[in-house]
Amino acid sequence: MPRPLRLLLWGLLLIVVAWFLAHLQRVTVSRHVGPEGEAIRWPLLAVERFARHMGGSARRLADPDALSAHPRPDETLIVLADGPTLGPPRLQALLDRVRAGGRLIIGLPRLDAEDMALARQPVFQALGVHGQAADKDCKPRETLDTTLRGTGGKPLQVVMDGCRWLGRGAASASTRRNTVAKLLGLPGEVLARGAHGVHLLRVRLGRGEVILASDLDWLTGTRPGEADHAELLWRLASDRPHLLLMARPAQPPLHRLILDHLPQTTAALALLLVAWLWRRALRFGPVVPPPPPERRSLAEHIEAAARFLWERHAEHGLLQAVRRRVWRLAARRHPELRRLDEAGRLALLARLSGLETETLHRLLHGRPPHQRHEFTRIIRQLQILEEQIRS
Repeated sequence: MPRPLRLLLWGLLLIVVAWFLAHLQRVTVSRHVGPEGEAIRWPLLAVERFARHMGGSARRLADPDALSAHPRPDETLIVLADGPTLGPPRLQALLDRVRAGGRLIIGLPRLDAEDMALARQPVFQALGVHGQAADKDCKPRETLDTTLRGTGGKPLQVVMDGCRWLGRGAASASTRRNTVAKLLGLPGEVLARGAHGVHLLRVRLGRGEVILASDLDWLTGTRPGEADHAELLWRLASDRPHLLLMARPAQPPLHRLILDHLPQTTAALALLLVAWLWRRALRFGPVVPPPPPERRSLAEHIEAAARFLWERHAEHGLLQAVRRRVWRLAARRHPELRRLDEAGRLALLARLSGLETETLHRLLHGRPPHQRHEFTRIIRQLQILEEQIRS
């Protein structure tokens, strides 16, 4: 290639590179990434790390029995949903510890309108509050202004489910009998109100307090980073920065369970493999053939057939068959019966069997009985008559 042409090509290449460098811009592309790993198994992971970042502490509670010693005066207990794990004895002890200085933040269970009215809400009922829900004419995500103000003086905002709210109501009959209910007459402080009702309520109990929420989903997943959720949580718990977190984590996928319990899974698979090999292994000596199936006797078959006919009111056919067999046997043994009339036949059978003519007429021509024992007695007498004819 001639040198002038090479210089021309290099010059064009430099011009193109310079143009690209002059017009190259950095563009940021945002992509939503859902929860992964531990965030799937533990919905309050962001709250846990936020508390530690702010200088506090966070501890997970998975067993309801762990509530027997919490919350202490310097602790804030967060329970995602008030449910049946808080029975009357455990509820009374929990509220006593709150009155001693602890703080409890608890939310309503995520239920529809019909189930919400029937659900047990021990803490809410003890405080004279009940949960309400609606299926329509509401916003699934409603931005609410709270009475707490941030650093700039503006109300802190929280995004909550507008289809669930708190309603004031009397405690249930079982709660009125509870001695704890007598201590719960203090009015509550509304922290957030929506279109339908109250969504965040603070109730003072002795030296502690209970914060009731229509839902605490704003603390799960990545939602603490939305709106003013993180600042609102820290305002509620900053004076008691030791957080106790109780939730029902989502069920991890099967492969994650297998990896988390790999030694147990390997041991179980090894036992199954050994059992399968032992089952498939060759035996020592010849294989003994299975015994032939046991056959029932003919008498059992006849008895079952007779019971079947009797239960279906077919005893008349069975009785007629026995009578015909008696007549055929008598005709073979005594051919003269064929030339006699009915009265003569009965007279001849009376001489052979020793029975009276009336009895033979009832046995051979009478109507079938309706009682089982009478039917059995007639069949037995016919069998005896048959044996006497054979002899």
